Amino acid sequence: MSLLKTTGICKSFGGLAAISNVSMEVREQEILALIGPNGAGKTTLLNLITNFTTPDSGSIILANQDIAGLARHKIVKLGIARTFQSLTVFENLSVSDNITIGHSSKVESSLLDMCNIAAYLKGKREHKHGLREKIAEVMAFVGLDPGLAKDRVHVLSMIDKKRVAIASALASGPTLLLLDEPLAGLNQSESQEVLGLIRKAKGAGIAVLLIDHNLEAVMSIAERVLVLNFGELIKTGTPEEIISSKRVSEVYLGK
Repeated sequence: MSLLKTTGICKSFGGLAAISNVSMEVREQEILALIGPNGAGKTTLLNLITNFTTPDSGSIILANQDIAGLARHKIVKLGIARTFQSLTVFENLSVSDNITIGHSSKVESSLLDMCNIAAYLKGKREHKHGLREKIAEVMAFVGLDPGLAKDRVHVLSMIDKKRVAIASALASGPTLLLLDEPLAGLNQSESQEVLGLIRKAKGAGIAVLLIDHNLEAVMSIAERVLVLNFGELIKTGTPEEIISSKRVSEVYLGK
């Protein structure tokens, strides 16, 4: 069953089409990969889904609601969480504070204004009901040592920073998790750990839309793959179908 569906979405910047008439779906509890060369529009597509930019036309349907242009905190409340291409964690805050911020989407407020983070965290500490348990739950889920809860993120290893970013996203209780380059900067062993987390998320009933340049890893985990090129969706299929596609080889692999 379809969880999220886009129909004919388009986005241009300065007259240059970044996304052109893209129609796709994410099914419930699936791992869907989005690949393509640099500049293909992959991150732009995620930004459109989460309203970091607004489509010029087309629809984005989640739970029978068009979320195109909807306030970002409302999109999170509806069940979409994401991580970013550049590792977006609050380096000078603790692990538990980062997760608390991710959990903030469950309160009746807009997403945090950067200037109000300290005040928000103070308020959350004064209303601890359920929060401590949620922090412990998501830390355990992503494999973070509970002893790291009070550590500032900047002292952590790269793999643990990735875990913090994913834990913060999971703290909002999503049904759809968008991951932008989660394997970047990781060695092979660490990459396998993150792939294990993605499989674990699927097992917990969460659909995952994944962008990564590690094609071997992507093909090993995805159930379906979307291929973008110059903002156009040129192929959708299983990993086997994508690998054997002549067109994908021509435009993506340069063959």
